[in-house]
Amino acid sequence: MSVGPRDVESYWTMEVWTVQPAEVLAAVEHSGCLYVESSRLPASYVPPAYRWLRQRLRHRIPGYGAHYPWWVYCAKPSLRKCRFSRPLDAEEVLITLDVSPTELASFPVRAWNLVYCGKYLPLDGKARRSGDRKTRQDVQSSWENLFNPRLTGYGLAREGVLEALRANQIVASATLWDRRLALAERRGRRGPLAARWVETEAQRGEARAPS
Repeated sequence: MSVGPRDVESYWTMEVWTVQPAEVLAAVEHSGCLYVESSRLPASYVPPAYRWLRQRLRHRIPGYGAHYPWWVYCAKPSLRKCRFSRPLDAEEVLITLDVSPTELASFPVRAWNLVYCGKYLPLDGKARRSGDRKTRQDVQSSWENLFNPRLTGYGLAREGVLEALRANQIVASATLWDRRLALAERRGRRGPLAARWVETEAQRGEARAPS
């Protein structure tokens, strides 16, 4: 029996990372598989670029359904970036996933930013842009370059999308507080941070306690 490229890919996996509310991790572990619920998106608003991406993923990922995707980092995210982009008292979890490349679509962060902002996406991000005005059709057609293997000039940072978060793909998880404390300990700055963590955890415990 011959083995094609897609069959070969199914035998190896790659690590990706996502930062989600703790309740998302709990739901994945409880149900085994979790999809994005569009009704729970902020203000139930779905940006046009997300609708376009969902449609295109059905042609890019085998078996992809009709759900909006989960976003993942293709390299372990910066702790500093995570902690400054989330509320101090938010229960956020860094989840490490081991996934098959056939379930993932990835692309440069800067390239997706152009798509998200509704701008033209040239195949070469470093090429000098012409002054020609692009029609709406030209702009949307250029977004197909997001998946082109020859896309270049957008830096090394990449992100990806998955249709589902699966419990059997989770290899590690840690709250941002765990990560913050570990980093503070390595830098010898545990005192004030640990005190703030103890105070916050005590407040959470009181909130969860039955009345």
